[in-house]
Amino acid sequence: EIIMKNLFRYTTLTVFTLYVICCSVIYAGKILKYDIKKPASQSNKSVLFFMHGYGGSKKSYRKIVHEFGDDFSVVILQAPYKMGFFSKKFSWYDWKIVDGDTTSNQEQINFSSKSVIKTINYILKKENLDNKNVFIGGQSQGAIMACKMASEYPESLRGFIIHNGRLPVVFSPADSDKFSKLNGLVINGKYDKKMLPKYAKSIVNKFQKLGVEMDSISPEIGHGMPPESRNTIREWINSVLSEQSK
Repeated sequence: EIIMKNLFRYTTLTVFTLYVICCSVIYAGKILKYDIKKPASQSNKSVLFFMHGYGGSKKSYRKIVHEFGDDFSVVILQAPYKMGFFSKKFSWYDWKIVDGDTTSNQEQINFSSKSVIKTINYILKKENLDNKNVFIGGQSQGAIMACKMASEYPESLRGFIIHNGRLPVVFSPADSDKFSKLNGLVINGKYDKKMLPKYAKSIVNKFQKLGVEMDSISPEIGHGMPPESRNTIREWINSVLSEQSK
């Protein structure tokens, strides 16, 4: 009887400990997998963290990451959720359309957000990068995540880039006095059938009301991200950095 009681106590304690650990991980996020390309000049410590779209991966950017230029470090972050056991595709969160409205898995979004900020802080320290010149961006679902990060952590960023994205379903920005040094770039393809022009306008309007300096362009592209877009992003980041140095 004594052995059974001790076994019960041990099992209960173990289950409780595992529960606490799991809750801690969910709340704090995790270090995401990533690829990093550093500039030739070690003196340039600015950095762009970029997030792929739904079903993408860091591997899909390996052959094109150089198109962001060589003026700053580029980190391609990989989403935490694998789309199938044997899949090589990843997502930042699950979503579906119900009665014409988009619903998103908020627990997954929150976990991804915590993981992104945790990974950014980890890389900034590990690679000795400039925490005052951090840019975040994304394509499609990655752009939605970038929009969320910019709205909730504006004081940690110099700028954000939205490429064919929209506002997150739950938009809860930080206090407006934290947005004074933030810059934003919205790129919305003229022929994009997934992310319509109204989504880009909504992003610009929301952030302008928060006091963010916003730029918006509508190139003649679809939902994809051609080399011209990466060149636009490079030029915009350099323009923000040059304005800061004046």
